[in-house]
Amino acid sequence: MTAYELHCRNCGYHLHFSHGVLMRFKETNKELLEKMKQGEFGEDFKKIANENPKAEAYHSNELFRCPECGELEGGLVLELREGYENVLAEIPHNCKKCDSKMEMLDGRCGYSKYDLICPSCKQKFDIGPCCSMLID
Repeated sequence: MTAYELHCRNCGYHLHFSHGVLMRFKETNKELLEKMKQGEFGEDFKKIANENPKAEAYHSNELFRCPECGELEGGLVLELREGYENVLAEIPHNCKKCDSKMEMLDGRCGYSKYDLICPSCKQKFDIGPCCSMLID
């Protein structure tokens, strides 16, 4: 897991978030799949998990961005997948400010490939010196 801190030099906005797998769930993905099959994550997960023998549970922490207002937040990804790319069900992430569906930013190679804009003052974040990474 990697922890990040985004800090805007212009207005002082800051966000702490984690990327990767945390021990938020003590269960393995296999145990999470069993809980999905039992309905502990809702009827959609239960139905799809029980009807698809190739379904696998996936969870991690990621950075989300609202395409409407630009709000950023760290959050938990909990998905039911068939293979790596085929998402069958997911817990949605809606923006706390405008209620739009947020998009997950893939941070496997860092976040410098994204033009991260400060949600407060709309200036571009400098990913580097203003961003600290702590590796557990």
